[in-house]
Amino acid sequence: MRFIDKKSLDRLSFQNLLDRVEPFSPYGKKILVDIKPFIKGQENKLEAEFDKLEKLSLFRQENIGIVEEIEHDLSALKNIKNLLENGTKNYIFDEVDLFEIKGQAMIVEGLDLKIKGDKLSSYFLKSLEQVIKILDPNDEKIGHFHLYNAYSSKLAGIRDEKKVLEQKIFKTDDEDVKKILLQERGYILVREEKEEYEVRLSLSEKLKVHLKDFIHNINQLAQLDFAMAKVRFAEQYQCKRPTIIHDKVLVEGTGFVNIRVKEMLENQKKQYTPINISLKAGTTVITGANMGGKSVALSTIVENLLLFHYGFFVAVEEAKLSLMEFIEFVSDDMQDVTQGISSFGAEIYKLKRIYPLLRLKQCFVVFDEFARGTNPQEGQKFVKGLITFLNKFSSISVITSHFDGVIDSKAAHYQIVGLKNINLEKLKKKISLGSSSLNVIQEYMDYRLEKIDSQIVPRDALHVAQLIGLDKELEEIIQKEYIQE
Repeated sequence: MRFIDKKSLDRLSFQNLLDRVEPFSPYGKKILVDIKPFIKGQENKLEAEFDKLEKLSLFRQENIGIVEEIEHDLSALKNIKNLLENGTKNYIFDEVDLFEIKGQAMIVEGLDLKIKGDKLSSYFLKSLEQVIKILDPNDEKIGHFHLYNAYSSKLAGIRDEKKVLEQKIFKTDDEDVKKILLQERGYILVREEKEEYEVRLSLSEKLKVHLKDFIHNINQLAQLDFAMAKVRFAEQYQCKRPTIIHDKVLVEGTGFVNIRVKEMLENQKKQYTPINISLKAGTTVITGANMGGKSVALSTIVENLLLFHYGFFVAVEEAKLSLMEFIEFVSDDMQDVTQGISSFGAEIYKLKRIYPLLRLKQCFVVFDEFARGTNPQEGQKFVKGLITFLNKFSSISVITSHFDGVIDSKAAHYQIVGLKNINLEKLKKKISLGSSSLNVIQEYMDYRLEKIDSQIVPRDALHVAQLIGLDKELEEIIQKEYIQE
Protein backbone atom coordinates (compact mmCIF):
# COMPACT_ATOMS: atom_id res chain seq x y z
CA MET A 1 0.00 0.00 0.00
CA ARG A 2 1.32 3.46 -0.86
CA PHE A 3 2.23 5.77 2.00
CA ILE A 4 1.25 9.03 0.29
CA ASP A 5 0.22 9.72 -3.28
CA LYS A 6 2.19 11.85 -5.73
CA LYS A 7 -0.54 14.50 -6.00
CA SER A 8 -0.38 15.09 -2.28
CA LEU A 9 3.41 15.39 -2.41
CA ASP A 10 3.14 17.81 -5.32
CA ARG A 11 0.49 19.81 -3.50
CA LEU A 12 2.87 20.16 -0.56
CA SER A 13 5.93 20.82 -2.78
CA PHE A 14 7.71 18.24 -0.64
CA GLN A 15 10.19 17.46 -3.40
CA ASN A 16 11.44 21.02 -2.94
CA LEU A 17 12.57 20.04 0.57
CA LEU A 18 14.15 16.77 -0.57
CA ASP A 19 16.06 18.68 -3.25
CA ARG A 20 17.79 20.55 -0.42
CA VAL A 21 19.23 17.28 0.91
CA GLU A 22 22.58 16.91 -0.83
CA PRO A 23 24.55 13.65 -0.53
CA PHE A 24 28.02 13.73 -2.10
CA SER A 25 28.30 10.24 -3.56
CA PRO A 26 26.20 8.59 -6.28
CA TYR A 27 25.33 5.93 -3.72
CA GLY A 28 23.91 8.43 -1.22
CA LYS A 29 22.02 10.18 -4.01
CA LYS A 30 20.48 6.85 -5.03
CA ILE A 31 19.12 6.34 -1.50
CA LEU A 32 17.56 9.82 -1.62
CA VAL A 33 15.88 9.08 -4.96
CA ASP A 34 14.55 5.75 -3.68
CA ILE A 35 13.73 7.02 -0.18
CA LYS A 36 11.17 4.93 1.71
CA PRO A 37 9.21 6.03 4.79
CA PHE A 38 9.23 4.48 8.22
CA ILE A 39 5.67 3.45 9.07
CA LYS A 40 3.74 2.31 12.15
CA GLY A 41 5.45 -0.75 13.62
CA GLN A 42 8.94 0.51 12.73
CA GLU A 43 9.35 2.81 15.71
CA ASN A 44 12.46 0.99 16.94
CA LYS A 45 14.10 1.25 13.53
CA LEU A 46 13.38 4.98 13.45
CA GLU A 47 14.79 5.39 16.97
CA ALA A 48 17.97 3.66 15.79
CA GLU A 49 18.12 5.99 12.78
CA PHE A 50 17.77 9.04 15.00
CA ASP A 51 20.46 7.67 17.34
CA LYS A 52 22.83 7.45 14.36
CA LEU A 53 22.03 11.01 13.32
CA GLU A 54 22.69 12.31 16.83
CA LYS A 55 26.05 10.53 17.03
CA LEU A 56 26.98 11.73 13.58
CA SER A 57 25.99 15.30 14.46
CA LEU A 58 28.20 15.18 17.55
CA PHE A 59 31.07 13.68 15.54
CA ARG A 60 30.65 16.47 12.99
CA GLN A 61 30.84 19.16 15.68
CA GLU A 62 33.96 17.66 17.24
CA ASN A 63 35.80 16.70 14.04
CA ILE A 64 34.90 19.25 11.37
CA GLY A 65 38.28 18.86 9.63
CA ILE A 66 37.94 15.08 9.33
CA VAL A 67 34.31 15.47 8.26
CA GLU A 68 35.37 17.74 5.40
CA GLU A 69 37.92 15.11 4.31
CA ILE A 70 35.25 12.42 4.44
CA GLU A 71 32.90 14.57 2.35
CA HIS A 72 35.69 15.16 -0.18
CA ASP A 73 36.36 11.41 -0.46
CA LEU A 74 32.65 10.63 -0.79
CA SER A 75 32.38 13.09 -3.66
CA ALA A 76 35.26 11.25 -5.42
CA LEU A 77 33.38 7.94 -5.45
CA LYS A 78 31.98 6.72 -8.74
CA ASN A 79 29.08 4.33 -9.14
CA ILE A 80 30.73 0.96 -9.78
CA LYS A 81 28.26 -1.14 -7.80
CA ASN A 82 26.81 -2.85 -10.89
CA LEU A 83 30.34 -3.59 -12.07
CA LEU A 84 31.21 -5.21 -8.75
CA GLU A 85 27.97 -7.20 -8.71
CA ASN A 86 28.77 -8.48 -12.20
CA GLY A 87 32.20 -9.46 -10.92
CA THR A 88 30.66 -11.73 -8.28
CA LYS A 89 29.36 -13.85 -11.17
CA ASN A 90 31.44 -14.89 -14.20
CA TYR A 91 32.22 -11.45 -15.56
CA ILE A 92 35.81 -10.82 -16.69
CA PHE A 93 37.01 -7.29 -15.97
CA ASP A 94 38.68 -5.28 -18.69
CA GLU A 95 41.57 -2.93 -18.01
CA VAL A 96 39.33 0.12 -17.50
CA ASP A 97 37.23 -1.86 -15.01
CA LEU A 98 40.33 -2.81 -13.06
CA PHE A 99 41.51 0.79 -13.06
CA GLU A 100 38.16 1.94 -11.60
CA ILE A 101 38.12 -0.81 -8.98
CA LYS A 102 41.64 0.00 -7.84
CA GLY A 103 41.01 3.72 -7.59
CA GLN A 104 37.73 3.29 -5.72
CA ALA A 105 39.24 0.70 -3.38
CA MET A 106 41.98 3.13 -2.42
CA ILE A 107 39.39 5.84 -1.66
CA VAL A 108 37.34 3.41 0.44
CA GLU A 109 40.42 2.30 2.39
CA GLY A 110 41.18 5.94 3.10
CA LEU A 111 37.62 6.47 4.30
CA ASP A 112 37.90 3.44 6.56
CA LEU A 113 40.73 5.12 8.46
CA LYS A 114 38.73 8.32 8.89
CA ILE A 115 35.46 6.84 10.14
CA LYS A 116 36.84 4.49 12.75
CA GLY A 117 35.56 5.33 16.21
CA ASP A 118 32.62 4.85 18.53
CA LYS A 119 30.38 7.53 17.05
CA LEU A 120 30.62 6.04 13.55
CA SER A 121 30.85 2.39 14.57
CA SER A 122 27.54 1.59 12.86
CA TYR A 123 29.20 2.29 9.50
CA PHE A 124 31.83 -0.46 9.89
CA LEU A 125 33.87 -1.09 6.73
CA LYS A 126 35.65 -4.31 5.81
CA SER A 127 39.28 -4.16 4.74
CA LEU A 128 39.99 -3.93 1.01
CA GLU A 129 43.72 -4.28 1.52
CA GLN A 130 43.81 -7.50 -0.51
CA VAL A 131 41.97 -5.87 -3.41
CA ILE A 132 44.58 -3.12 -3.53
CA LYS A 133 47.46 -5.64 -3.30
CA ILE A 134 46.02 -7.60 -6.21
CA LEU A 135 45.76 -4.49 -8.36
CA ASP A 136 48.99 -2.86 -7.14
CA PRO A 137 51.58 -5.68 -7.41
CA ASN A 138 54.49 -3.23 -7.42
CA ASP A 139 53.19 -1.46 -4.26
CA GLU A 140 53.21 1.93 -5.99
CA LYS A 141 50.25 3.24 -3.96
CA ILE A 142 48.93 5.32 -6.85
CA GLY A 143 45.55 5.18 -8.58
CA HIS A 144 47.06 4.39 -12.00
CA PHE A 145 46.59 0.85 -13.32
CA HIS A 146 47.73 -1.29 -16.23
CA LEU A 147 48.37 -4.99 -16.75
CA TYR A 148 51.77 -5.09 -15.09
CA ASN A 149 54.53 -7.44 -16.23
CA ALA A 150 54.61 -8.63 -12.61
CA TYR A 151 51.36 -10.51 -13.24
CA SER A 152 52.91 -12.89 -15.79
CA SER A 153 56.48 -13.75 -16.79
CA LYS A 154 55.06 -14.97 -20.09
CA LEU A 155 53.41 -11.59 -20.68
CA ALA A 156 56.69 -9.86 -19.73
CA GLY A 157 58.57 -12.01 -22.26
CA ILE A 158 56.11 -11.26 -25.06
CA ARG A 159 56.35 -7.52 -24.36
CA ASP A 160 60.16 -7.68 -24.36
CA GLU A 161 59.99 -9.49 -27.68
CA LYS A 162 57.62 -6.85 -29.04
CA LYS A 163 59.87 -4.03 -27.83
CA VAL A 164 62.93 -5.49 -29.59
CA LEU A 165 60.95 -5.95 -32.78
CA GLU A 166 59.59 -2.39 -32.65
CA GLN A 167 63.14 -1.05 -32.34
CA LYS A 168 64.07 -2.96 -35.49
CA ILE A 169 61.06 -1.55 -37.31
CA PHE A 170 62.03 1.95 -36.23
CA LYS A 171 65.62 1.56 -37.45
CA THR A 172 65.06 -0.07 -40.85
CA ASP A 173 64.59 1.92 -44.03
CA ASP A 174 63.91 -1.13 -46.17
CA GLU A 175 60.19 -1.18 -46.88
CA ASP A 176 60.14 -4.91 -47.67
CA VAL A 177 61.89 -5.76 -44.40
CA LYS A 178 59.59 -3.36 -42.51
CA LYS A 179 56.55 -5.07 -43.97
CA ILE A 180 57.78 -8.48 -42.77
CA LEU A 181 58.59 -7.08 -39.30
CA LEU A 182 55.18 -5.45 -39.02
CA GLN A 183 53.56 -8.76 -39.86
CA GLU A 184 55.61 -10.43 -37.12
CA ARG A 185 54.54 -7.66 -34.74
CA GLY A 186 50.90 -8.43 -35.56
CA TYR A 187 51.44 -12.05 -34.48
CA ILE A 188 53.08 -10.85 -31.26
CA LEU A 189 50.13 -8.52 -30.55
CA VAL A 190 47.74 -11.46 -30.86
CA ARG A 191 49.85 -13.46 -28.39
CA GLU A 192 50.02 -10.42 -26.06
CA GLU A 193 46.26 -9.96 -26.19
CA LYS A 194 45.68 -13.61 -25.39
CA GLU A 195 48.03 -13.49 -22.44
CA GLU A 196 46.48 -10.23 -21.22
CA TYR A 197 43.11 -11.98 -21.33
CA GLU A 198 44.53 -14.76 -19.18
CA VAL A 199 45.87 -12.17 -16.74
CA ARG A 200 42.49 -10.40 -16.59
CA LEU A 201 40.77 -13.75 -16.09
CA SER A 202 43.14 -14.54 -13.22
CA LEU A 203 42.68 -11.09 -11.66
CA SER A 204 38.90 -11.36 -11.96
CA GLU A 205 38.97 -14.71 -10.15
CA LYS A 206 41.24 -13.39 -7.41
CA LEU A 207 39.08 -10.30 -6.90
CA LYS A 208 35.86 -12.26 -6.93
CA VAL A 209 36.25 -13.47 -3.32
CA HIS A 210 36.62 -9.85 -2.08
CA LEU A 211 33.82 -8.17 -4.02
CA LYS A 212 31.05 -8.88 -1.52
CA ASP A 213 33.12 -7.01 1.07
CA PHE A 214 33.51 -4.16 -1.42
CA ILE A 215 29.75 -4.06 -2.03
CA HIS A 216 29.16 -4.14 1.74
CA ASN A 217 31.40 -1.10 2.08
CA ILE A 218 29.56 0.73 -0.68
CA ASN A 219 26.25 0.11 1.06
CA GLN A 220 27.68 1.35 4.35
CA LEU A 221 29.14 4.46 2.74
CA ALA A 222 25.82 5.13 0.99
CA GLN A 223 24.11 5.12 4.38
CA LEU A 224 26.83 7.29 5.91
CA ASP A 225 26.68 9.77 3.05
CA PHE A 226 22.89 10.03 3.24
CA ALA A 227 22.97 10.38 7.03
CA MET A 228 25.57 13.15 6.76
CA ALA A 229 23.31 14.91 4.26
CA LYS A 230 20.44 14.63 6.76
CA VAL A 231 22.61 16.13 9.50
CA ARG A 232 23.63 19.05 7.27
CA PHE A 233 19.96 19.60 6.43
CA ALA A 234 19.07 19.59 10.14
CA GLU A 235 21.84 22.08 10.94
CA GLN A 236 20.88 24.40 8.09
CA TYR A 237 17.19 24.56 9.05
CA GLN A 238 17.55 24.21 12.85
CA CYS A 239 15.72 20.88 12.91
CA LYS A 240 15.36 18.94 16.16
CA ARG A 241 15.01 15.29 17.06
CA PRO A 242 11.34 14.57 17.85
CA THR A 243 10.17 12.17 20.52
CA ILE A 244 8.67 9.06 18.95
CA ILE A 245 5.35 8.08 20.54
CA HIS A 246 4.91 4.30 20.47
CA ASP A 247 1.66 3.65 22.26
CA LYS A 248 -0.84 6.19 20.94
CA VAL A 249 -1.65 8.46 18.03
CA LEU A 250 -0.23 11.93 18.52
CA VAL A 251 1.13 14.86 16.53
CA GLU A 252 2.10 17.50 19.04
CA GLY A 253 4.71 20.20 19.23
CA THR A 254 5.75 23.79 19.67
CA GLY A 255 7.42 25.98 17.11
CA PHE A 256 6.48 24.09 13.94
CA VAL A 257 8.17 25.84 11.01
CA ASN A 258 7.37 25.80 7.30
CA ILE A 259 10.87 26.02 5.86
CA ARG A 260 9.91 27.40 2.46
CA VAL A 261 7.47 30.00 3.79
CA LYS A 262 9.95 31.11 6.46
CA GLU A 263 12.61 31.64 3.80
CA MET A 264 10.22 33.58 1.58
CA LEU A 265 9.21 35.92 4.41
CA GLU A 266 12.77 36.43 5.59
CA ASN A 267 13.78 37.35 2.03
CA GLN A 268 11.04 40.01 2.19
CA LYS A 269 12.39 41.20 5.58
CA LYS A 270 9.23 39.91 7.27
CA GLN A 271 8.90 37.90 10.45
CA TYR A 272 7.78 34.29 10.37
CA THR A 273 5.43 32.98 13.08
CA PRO A 274 5.88 29.30 14.08
CA ILE A 275 2.80 27.40 15.20
CA ASN A 276 2.01 25.19 18.18
CA ILE A 277 -0.52 22.38 17.97
CA SER A 278 -1.64 19.13 19.59
CA LEU A 279 -3.48 16.65 17.38
CA LYS A 280 -4.94 13.45 18.83
CA ALA A 281 -7.10 10.65 17.49
CA GLY A 282 -10.33 11.98 16.02
CA THR A 283 -11.05 15.25 14.26
CA THR A 284 -9.46 18.64 14.68
CA VAL A 285 -10.92 21.67 12.92
CA ILE A 286 -8.84 24.72 12.04
CA THR A 287 -10.82 27.86 11.27
CA GLY A 288 -9.87 31.34 10.21
CA ALA A 289 -10.48 33.92 7.53
CA ASN A 290 -9.26 33.56 3.98
CA MET A 291 -5.70 34.88 3.77
CA GLY A 292 -5.43 33.89 7.44
CA GLY A 293 -2.92 31.10 6.93
CA LYS A 294 -5.01 27.94 7.37
CA SER A 295 -3.49 26.23 4.35
CA VAL A 296 0.02 27.23 5.41
CA ALA A 297 -0.64 25.83 8.88
CA LEU A 298 -1.73 22.52 7.33
CA SER A 299 1.27 22.26 5.03
CA THR A 300 3.57 23.16 7.93
CA ILE A 301 2.26 20.27 9.99
CA VAL A 302 2.21 17.75 7.16
CA GLU A 303 5.64 18.57 5.72
CA ASN A 304 7.21 18.12 9.16
CA LEU A 305 5.30 14.88 9.65
CA LEU A 306 6.66 13.70 6.30
CA LEU A 307 10.22 14.63 7.27
CA PHE A 308 9.72 12.58 10.44
CA HIS A 309 8.47 9.55 8.52
CA TYR A 310 11.39 9.73 6.10
CA GLY A 311 13.86 9.65 8.98
CA PHE A 312 14.74 13.35 9.26
CA PHE A 313 14.82 15.59 12.28
CA VAL A 314 11.98 18.11 12.03
CA ALA A 315 11.71 21.91 11.90
CA VAL A 316 10.24 22.41 15.36
CA GLU A 317 11.25 23.64 18.77
CA GLU A 318 9.96 20.43 20.33
CA ALA A 319 7.69 17.65 19.08
CA LYS A 320 6.09 14.33 19.96
CA LEU A 321 5.07 12.35 16.91
CA SER A 322 3.57 8.95 16.08
CA LEU A 323 4.28 6.89 12.99
CA MET A 324 1.31 6.46 10.65
CA GLU A 325 0.49 3.84 8.06
CA PHE A 326 -0.42 6.41 5.45
CA ILE A 327 -0.85 10.16 5.01
CA GLU A 328 -3.44 11.82 2.77
CA PHE A 329 -3.82 15.46 1.78
CA VAL A 330 -7.23 16.25 0.25
CA SER A 331 -7.55 19.64 -1.40
CA ASP A 332 -9.85 21.04 -4.06
CA ASP A 333 -6.96 22.20 -6.22
CA MET A 334 -6.60 18.62 -7.41
CA GLN A 335 -9.24 19.15 -10.12
CA ASP A 336 -8.63 16.77 -13.01
CA VAL A 337 -10.03 18.47 -16.09
CA THR A 338 -8.82 15.69 -18.38
CA GLN A 339 -11.21 13.28 -16.64
CA GLY A 340 -14.03 15.81 -16.42
CA ILE A 341 -14.08 15.75 -12.62
CA SER A 342 -14.94 18.91 -10.72
CA SER A 343 -12.90 19.93 -7.69
CA PHE A 344 -15.68 18.73 -5.37
CA GLY A 345 -15.99 15.51 -7.34
CA ALA A 346 -12.26 14.92 -7.03
CA GLU A 347 -12.51 15.36 -3.24
CA ILE A 348 -15.37 12.87 -2.99
CA TYR A 349 -13.51 10.41 -5.22
CA LYS A 350 -10.47 10.62 -2.98
CA LEU A 351 -12.60 10.31 0.15
CA LYS A 352 -14.16 7.17 -1.31
CA ARG A 353 -10.69 5.59 -1.50
CA ILE A 354 -9.74 6.75 2.00
CA TYR A 355 -12.56 5.67 4.26
CA PRO A 356 -12.11 1.87 3.89
CA LEU A 357 -8.52 2.41 5.04
CA LEU A 358 -9.63 4.55 7.96
CA ARG A 359 -11.42 1.54 9.38
CA LEU A 360 -8.28 -0.60 9.28
CA LYS A 361 -5.23 1.66 9.45
CA GLN A 362 -3.67 4.32 11.64
CA CYS A 363 -3.36 7.34 9.41
CA PHE A 364 -3.16 11.11 9.17
CA VAL A 365 -5.69 12.73 6.84
CA VAL A 366 -5.95 16.42 6.01
CA PHE A 367 -8.88 18.14 4.31
CA ASP A 368 -8.07 21.66 3.18
CA GLU A 369 -11.33 23.64 2.89
CA PHE A 370 -13.31 20.52 2.07
CA ALA A 371 -16.41 21.06 -0.11
CA ARG A 372 -15.73 24.72 -0.87
CA GLY A 373 -16.17 23.75 -4.51
CA THR A 374 -19.92 23.27 -4.06
CA ASN A 375 -22.62 25.70 -2.89
CA PRO A 376 -22.23 26.90 0.74
CA GLN A 377 -25.47 25.34 2.03
CA GLU A 378 -24.57 21.87 0.82
CA GLY A 379 -20.88 22.35 1.59
CA GLN A 380 -21.68 23.19 5.20
CA LYS A 381 -23.65 19.95 5.57
CA PHE A 382 -20.88 17.86 4.01
CA VAL A 383 -18.22 19.35 6.28
CA LYS A 384 -20.33 18.92 9.41
CA GLY A 385 -21.08 15.33 8.50
CA LEU A 386 -17.45 14.59 7.68
CA ILE A 387 -16.28 15.98 11.04
CA THR A 388 -18.72 13.74 12.91
CA PHE A 389 -17.82 10.75 10.74
CA LEU A 390 -14.05 11.10 11.18
CA ASN A 391 -14.37 11.42 14.95
CA LYS A 392 -15.22 7.73 15.12
CA PHE A 393 -11.77 6.55 14.03
CA SER A 394 -8.45 6.16 15.83
CA SER A 395 -6.64 8.08 13.10
CA ILE A 396 -5.93 11.80 13.15
CA SER A 397 -8.03 13.94 10.80
CA VAL A 398 -7.57 17.68 10.34
CA ILE A 399 -10.08 19.87 8.51
CA THR A 400 -9.84 23.54 7.70
CA SER A 401 -13.12 25.35 7.10
CA HIS A 402 -14.74 28.76 7.05
CA PHE A 403 -18.31 27.38 7.14
CA ASP A 404 -20.54 28.29 10.10
CA GLY A 405 -22.14 25.66 12.30
CA VAL A 406 -19.92 22.73 11.36
CA ILE A 407 -17.84 22.17 14.48
CA ASP A 408 -18.82 19.07 16.40
CA SER A 409 -18.61 19.40 20.18
CA LYS A 410 -16.34 16.34 20.20
CA ALA A 411 -13.90 17.85 17.73
CA ALA A 412 -10.90 19.89 18.81
CA HIS A 413 -11.03 23.44 17.48
CA TYR A 414 -8.04 25.60 16.60
CA GLN A 415 -8.39 29.10 15.24
CA ILE A 416 -6.00 31.34 13.36
CA VAL A 417 -5.72 34.44 15.57
CA GLY A 418 -5.97 36.52 12.40
CA LEU A 419 -7.03 40.16 12.65
CA LYS A 420 -9.22 39.96 15.73
CA ASN A 421 -6.78 41.89 17.93
CA ILE A 422 -5.95 44.66 15.47
CA ASN A 423 -6.80 48.35 15.53
CA LEU A 424 -8.67 48.59 12.25
CA GLU A 425 -8.61 52.39 12.09
CA LYS A 426 -4.84 52.45 12.64
CA LEU A 427 -4.30 50.06 9.75
CA LYS A 428 -6.66 52.03 7.49
CA LYS A 429 -4.63 55.14 8.24
CA LYS A 430 -1.39 53.35 7.37
CA ILE A 431 -2.90 52.26 4.07
CA SER A 432 -4.15 55.79 3.37
CA LEU A 433 -0.55 57.02 3.74
CA GLY A 434 0.54 54.87 0.83
CA SER A 435 1.22 51.38 2.17
CA SER A 436 -0.04 48.46 0.10
CA SER A 437 -3.23 47.07 1.63
CA LEU A 438 -2.15 43.47 0.95
CA ASN A 439 1.25 44.06 2.52
CA VAL A 440 -0.37 45.64 5.58
CA ILE A 441 -2.75 42.69 5.97
CA GLN A 442 0.12 40.21 5.71
CA GLU A 443 2.19 42.22 8.17
CA TYR A 444 -0.51 42.44 10.85
CA MET A 445 -2.21 39.08 10.31
CA ASP A 446 -1.49 36.91 13.36
CA TYR A 447 -0.83 33.43 12.01
CA ARG A 448 -0.61 31.69 15.38
CA LEU A 449 -3.02 28.87 16.20
CA GLU A 450 -4.95 29.04 19.43
CA LYS A 451 -7.11 26.28 20.83
CA ILE A 452 -10.60 27.48 21.71
CA ASP A 453 -13.76 25.98 23.16
CA SER A 454 -16.10 28.08 21.04
CA GLN A 455 -17.75 26.48 18.01
CA ILE A 456 -18.09 29.85 16.26
CA VAL A 457 -16.09 30.38 13.09
CA PRO A 458 -14.20 33.71 13.06
CA ARG A 459 -15.29 36.43 10.65
CA ASP A 460 -12.34 38.38 9.44
CA ALA A 461 -13.63 38.67 5.88
CA LEU A 462 -15.19 42.08 6.51
CA HIS A 463 -11.96 43.37 8.08
CA VAL A 464 -9.92 42.11 5.13
CA ALA A 465 -12.35 43.68 2.65
CA GLN A 466 -12.35 46.99 4.52
CA LEU A 467 -8.56 47.13 4.48
CA ILE A 468 -8.29 46.28 0.80
CA GLY A 469 -11.03 48.76 0.00
CA LEU A 470 -14.84 48.66 -0.11
CA ASP A 471 -17.28 51.11 -1.61
CA LYS A 472 -18.87 53.00 1.33
CA GLU A 473 -22.40 52.13 0.31
CA LEU A 474 -21.52 48.45 -0.19
CA GLU A 475 -19.80 48.36 3.20
CA GLU A 476 -22.89 49.77 4.92
CA ILE A 477 -25.13 47.19 3.24
CA ILE A 478 -22.84 44.32 4.30
CA GLN A 479 -22.62 45.59 7.87
CA LYS A 480 -26.46 45.66 8.06
CA GLU A 481 -26.43 41.99 6.96
CA TYR A 482 -24.08 41.16 9.86
CA ILE A 483 -26.32 43.03 12.31
CA GLN A 484 -29.50 41.34 11.07
CA GLU A 485 -27.87 37.95 11.40
